[in-house]
Amino acid sequence: MQALASQESITVQRDLTVKTMVTDGFREKAMKEDQAELSTVDASIQQMRESAQARLNELVQSNLSNEDKQLAQMHLQQQFDEQVTQLLTLKQEVLNRQELLANTPNGTYVSTGNVTDSVTLNVGDNIYDRLKGSEILVKDGVITAILG
Repeated sequence: MQALASQESITVQRDLTVKTMVTDGFREKAMKEDQAELSTVDASIQQMRESAQARLNELVQSNLSNEDKQLAQMHLQQQFDEQVTQLLTLKQEVLNRQELLANTPNGTYVSTGNVTDSVTLNVGDNIYDRLKGSEILVKDGVITAILG
């Protein structure tokens, strides 16, 4: 059995949480972004409805047997339902996020995402201290602190 070569250090990736302080400016910007996302979702649903209806019309005009038309129609309906369900779930998530933000007092920090960071681990380091969750605190788009 051959021994593994030893290293003195290694660089690894870890996630950092970005937390943003709720301010009137942040709330306004987030609400505008959410409204744009809701408009996109609604437009996608409408486009899917139109596309499904066009495909259904083509199916009716096709030379397929009634049985094959019914199977194709069921498949089309299933696809449409799955896609609309995904979009409606996304829409509900955005609406929930808007409601939560509307009820969150100014000065409160909310998680707004994650970024990846590289950290070098050295022999003798306490791995738990080196990899513990770190945070970047932001106010009105400006980093105010990096913790951890």
